[in-house]
Amino acid sequence: VGADIEAICREASMSAIRDFLAAHSEAEDYSQFRISMRHFHQAVQTVTKEREFWYSKGKVLVCDIA
Repeated sequence: VGADIEAICREASMSAIRDFLAAHSEAEDYSQFRISMRHFHQAVQTVTKEREFWYSKGKVLVCDIA
């Protein structure tokens, strides 16, 4: 589903930004910023857990109705 892909990409990018800023808090040069497969693997796990939580509570997200 497109919404799932969007959620995974957003989570992966936010994870990469958090990691980069934690390692380079005073950085002015962002040329070393990278999003890696590790970020995508973490994102898949995070998004999957969030979806499972909502389904287990009997709630359906608007993006799940398509």
